[in-house]
Amino acid sequence: MPVRRPAPGARSVTPMVSWTLALDDPDLDLATGGGKAVNLGRLARAGFAVPAGFVVTTDGYRSVVAVAGLDAVIAAALADLGTDPTPAAAERASAAIRAAFAAAPVPDPLAEAVRAAYRTLGATSAPEQPDIAVAVRSSATAEDLSDLSFAGQQDTFLGVTGADAVLDAVVRCWSSLWTARAIVYRQRNGVPDDAVALAVVVQQLVPAEVSGVLFTANPLTGRRGETTIDATFGLGEALVSGQVEPDHYVLDGATGQVRDVRVGSKGGRPEQALGERQLFALNALGRRIEAEYAAPQDIEWAWHAGRLHVLQSRAITTLHPLPEGAPTDSMWLSFGTLQGMLDPITPLGRDAIRCVAAGAGRLFGHETDPLALPYVGEAAERLWIRTDVALRNPLGRRVLPAFLSVADPSARSVFAGLAAEGLLPPAPRRVLRRTLPGLARLLRTVAPRLRKAARDPDRVRDDFDAAIAAYLADTRAIVEETAAVADPFVRAAARGQAMRDCLGRAFPTVLPFGAAVVPLPVLALRWISTATAAPGEAGDGFTPLALELTRSLPRNVTTEMDLALWEVAATAAADPASRAALAGTPGPKPAREPDLDLSDR
Repeated sequence: MPVRRPAPGARSVTPMVSWTLALDDPDLDLATGGGKAVNLGRLARAGFAVPAGFVVTTDGYRSVVAVAGLDAVIAAALADLGTDPTPAAAERASAAIRAAFAAAPVPDPLAEAVRAAYRTLGATSAPEQPDIAVAVRSSATAEDLSDLSFAGQQDTFLGVTGADAVLDAVVRCWSSLWTARAIVYRQRNGVPDDAVALAVVVQQLVPAEVSGVLFTANPLTGRRGETTIDATFGLGEALVSGQVEPDHYVLDGATGQVRDVRVGSKGGRPEQALGERQLFALNALGRRIEAEYAAPQDIEWAWHAGRLHVLQSRAITTLHPLPEGAPTDSMWLSFGTLQGMLDPITPLGRDAIRCVAAGAGRLFGHETDPLALPYVGEAAERLWIRTDVALRNPLGRRVLPAFLSVADPSARSVFAGLAAEGLLPPAPRRVLRRTLPGLARLLRTVAPRLRKAARDPDRVRDDFDAAIAAYLADTRAIVEETAAVADPFVRAAARGQAMRDCLGRAFPTVLPFGAAVVPLPVLALRWISTATAAPGEAGDGFTPLALELTRSLPRNVTTEMDLALWEVAATAAADPASRAALAGTPGPKPAREPDLDLSDR
């Protein structure tokens, strides 16, 4: 390893703060130590077996950047990348920046602080061998966060020995903030390049007999109640870099019982890396760390001399958050997905949905905020409906998949798979008993219209149209009444209350008619599915052929909307200005700008 020395005449920087901090120092925070160091320090202070070490703070990185004038080098290298850099452009920028770091002088006080911290670590951890082997690991200020992990974006160096070699590895870690993959990752996730800095974690190397990665929730299925473990012999670097096929274990998180084992090749060692007692201990460790952070964790670990060490822990960023207070073994379906709304729902949109849902609840005898109900929740700016309770109910197990075969076929297939695996056992009958009063209340409202629909469906449809028209007219009248209010703030409040009242009446207006009109077509659709299905195709849902055949029936709302959209598209295509605007080219400007009346806005 080359020995790093300050360049002749290089400016010396006297720090106002410590260049290094102990890994378990309570003063270590995200700004000074980066995400990895903060997480490791928290675990060490909580009593977990974290290898001893120290942190070269972000002040060290910033001092080198300032002394060597690297800000200008970085800005020049990134200037031509744009918002979506090509791999080749990112590699060129990275090479220029990392070459500048390699040539940059390290101020004397900083260099000596790193060497002194390394000597102290050796004297404390292994007095008989001062030049101990260490792992030198990057810790960026935007790394290992709850929403972005930055996993694998910066460099790690293992088995580094000697003070000068450690200092060289620290500099190479600093430069790895500017790998091509890190540059592209930040740009794609909207992290400004000038908003990040890099600390470096230096830890005693654990000469692991077995090492790996543990997830306290299954990252593939999203099941919070499962622990997954990947394990290999030796150090875990080959595993996390994808160089070996590890053993893969799936455990019940609550009991530690092994549900599935897949033995990997592990570089030519086919025997199983972990025994039952080790798996039980790892599961218990994962649950303790998850409890510490109150969130599912991605944990790197190592076994050495019969002791389990924690090398890293970070949040699993690929999991959607559960609604607050939701059981970990519950299943939730996004309301927005059912409506084709994949983006987050705005506060105004969520408020409107709550008003509509509250009105629906009154039909079933509920006088409460729908979000207070145990089967409705809010998380990640979306509304969620709990489905596992319904799917454990014998009636719900038949009704919900049939509904989802139309509304969300992908969700239906997921539920069918879970049921087939035996993960949705039938619930006690009391679940059904709790729903009976509300169903009876709705049935009393719907029954007269249902009998009428069987005799004269066109008449019920006309009544439905008339009820909708009356509701809309009433809504317009209520809103128009608020226009007479002089004070704009009072007027806005009055309109808000008027809209909440109108939205609350929407579902009670629609549902009794819908419940009367829908059953007969659904039965017909079910009959067509049965008649046209290939063996084993229909199941509890509707076949694609049946759904396609019914698209041409009169008064199919979906077909009517599709035809209306086609009409709009055809009109736009025939208009030169519209066609030019949609194609992204300048079109003819209107003769005059339209007048906008903003007096009442």
